[in-house]
Amino acid sequence: MSVETSIRAALLANAPVAAIVGGRIYPSQLPQKPTAGSTTPWVPAIVYQRITGDHPVDQDGGGGADAVRVQLDLWSQTYDTTADLRQKVLTALNGFAGAGLQGVFSESETDLYDDEVKLHRISMDFMAFEGVAA
Repeated sequence: MSVETSIRAALLANAPVAAIVGGRIYPSQLPQKPTAGSTTPWVPAIVYQRITGDHPVDQDGGGGADAVRVQLDLWSQTYDTTADLRQKVLTALNGFAGAGLQGVFSESETDLYDDEVKLHRISMDFMAFEGVAA
């Protein structure tokens, strides 16, 4: 399982996060807004993507834990919902270990507003450490 899918699984398994987004946790991009008359909500949602990966190797060919920076973009129609989701994601992931991950740690976050789609977004970066290379 990749770091990204492990993080997605951890978020889906977290009841407070799932209560807000349901199953709307997507790779790479937010799906297009549904057509008029659709009853399927498309936000609040989380979009995840790998930003960088580091695979350390020492002179003996051994290495440590792979370090992967993962960005999560939290989307909602209101700032309050997005901020609430941010706190729940932080609680769920900061210091999380399991699902093949040695640890996940918050690095940074930025509050944004997308005027084109009229949605609030909080962009969060996490460092995730997986496995130990042999």
